[in-house]
Amino acid sequence: MEYRFIRARQPVQKEMRRRAILQAASALAYEGRVEDITLGLIASRAQLAKSNLYRYFENREHILLIVMLEDWEKWVTKLEHTVWDEGTTGGKESFVASILADSFRKEARLCDLVCLLYTVLLPNLSKNVRLRFENEFAVYEQRTSRALRQGLPTYSQTERAIILRFMVVAMAGLWPMRERNENQFVTELAHNLQTHIRGLAP
Repeated sequence: MEYRFIRARQPVQKEMRRRAILQAASALAYEGRVEDITLGLIASRAQLAKSNLYRYFENREHILLIVMLEDWEKWVTKLEHTVWDEGTTGGKESFVASILADSFRKEARLCDLVCLLYTVLLPNLSKNVRLRFENEFAVYEQRTSRALRQGLPTYSQTERAIILRFMVVAMAGLWPMRERNENQFVTELAHNLQTHIRGLAP
């Protein structure tokens, strides 16, 4: 479909167009396989010419990376409001591991995008974009670490950082199992996290 090009000249107009592109990509990622999303599909959903997307983003991977960051920020915000009251007989490690594992089950789009982060998204982006991503993601890691401190008060900041990095790797490796059995995914992720957390116990 052809769309009549109208240049966004004001900062507000440019931000509105940028948001329209991100919302289009976000909706497509929610509806189907992230791997199947193309710039053409994003442009069509946003009702923009494909060439116009390059005024705001480097490529498809850049758009999906920003969608992932926005989803991660929402996930961190929810984690920050978690009530860290054990309420179980399995100990704090088991409780924290269960909360983290279950939180990813409710974030399908985020999990899909994280699975592609180091194999598809970042390798296809410029050094400047990768650097901005690393800086922004570091802020979310710090927020996540502070949230985890409530559930793991005796663990150091370094130990919590190690747990977070393992969590992302474990989630990315186990997430594809959701197509067979989502409950199995959550159970195995929680088990792996629990073992890792206990291994770092001070």
